[in-house]
Amino acid sequence: MERFAAIDVGSNSLKLTVAARTDAQGFEVIATEYRVPQLGRDAGADGALDADAMSRTIEALSSVLESVAHLEIERIRVVATQAVRGAPNRTDFIRLVHSACGIEMEVLDPSEEAGLSWSAICGEQDVGDEPSVLIDVGGGSAECLLAIG
Repeated sequence: MERFAAIDVGSNSLKLTVAARTDAQGFEVIATEYRVPQLGRDAGADGALDADAMSRTIEALSSVLESVAHLEIERIRVVATQAVRGAPNRTDFIRLVHSACGIEMEVLDPSEEAGLSWSAICGEQDVGDEPSVLIDVGGGSAECLLAIG
């Protein structure tokens, strides 16, 4: 059974979801973790990430990865959102994450972030065929999506 992990590094929280493929189109969530390292806390006026906040986040990420190491995950996708996207020192943080954890972290653009939020909601809720609105309020950004069948 294929196992995948997704880690969302947000302005306040770090969220992990591990899922196993059940069939060609389905997944079963087998593990989740939620940490609050507050990456965006104490950011500079220009959005620069604070050194202590980066350290807390890397520590949380390392801990989460260790806690699921026994699950034989085939692929891990680590994505970052607004706090990293808007930080002038984002390249430094991405390098630190890679050095400490051995993984590549992607920075999502706002459209992909909104699209992934929509996909997650559709996977958990029956949104039906009627027009739907999704508002995702994060620590550093908000996305609003209107879906019309």
